[in-house]
Amino acid sequence: MPDLCYKCHTDFRYEYEALHGPVASGACTMCHQPHRAKYEKLTKRKGREICLYCHDLGDVVKNDAHEGEEETNCIDCHDPHGGDDEFFF
Repeated sequence: MPDLCYKCHTDFRYEYEALHGPVASGACTMCHQPHRAKYEKLTKRKGREICLYCHDLGDVVKNDAHEGEEETNCIDCHDPHGGDDEFFF
């Protein structure tokens, strides 16, 4: 891992300035289950559950940018793999 994934998929290490921790370390299976996934894009969890497995909701809502966004799906605003800055926008 992740070379097996990158045989068919984009190598995110070269696509983004900043990478999400699991992506940077090649731990694709932290979020994806390649053989028995129940959810779209072979994820282990759905919606914001995938993010809140590692990120504490209490810490997330403390950020002023998240005010009123308690029910929003994280990937509506953040790219789960990386982005141009540390917040993956």
